[in-house]
Amino acid sequence: MKYDAEKGIAVVEGNATLQTSTATLRADWIEMDRNQKRGTARGHVEVIKDDNVLKGSTAVYDWESSTGSITDASGVSPPWRFSAHNLIQRSPDEYLLQRGRVTSCSLDPPHYRLQSHHGRVQVGERLNFDPPLSILMTPLFVVSVFYPISSSQKIHSSFYPRTVEP
Repeated sequence: MKYDAEKGIAVVEGNATLQTSTATLRADWIEMDRNQKRGTARGHVEVIKDDNVLKGSTAVYDWESSTGSITDASGVSPPWRFSAHNLIQRSPDEYLLQRGRVTSCSLDPPHYRLQSHHGRVQVGERLNFDPPLSILMTPLFVVSVFYPISSSQKIHSSFYPRTVEP
């Protein structure tokens, strides 16, 4: 750990952990600015708070305003599993998801998930996605039919439910 007392900046590298009274932050690299009340984390970021786990590639958090963001975010907040290109915390109970996906299916991959370019989560209340909203489904069945036309020719036809892959 490196600490610059004059600037109030601490840097921890290599399997860094920061423990507060409300959450645990782990990453490859963490910088804390005590004067600005701001923290930055990079590489294998993981935030654990109660039953909620957030993971991402980078994170920035402002303790004074309780706001921040995580890039390439994925997480679990029972019963929800979610991912987003960018997850923005606007307040302790409000999050914005940019290019986000949400499911309550516990299977991996899930049978379904909702996807939108913009979404808003009110913790414990609701989930709002802006249009266009996609419902992504895992194929549930495949049907193959063979029709003999003559002894030397067959036609093969397969029917798949329409799926949208990101």
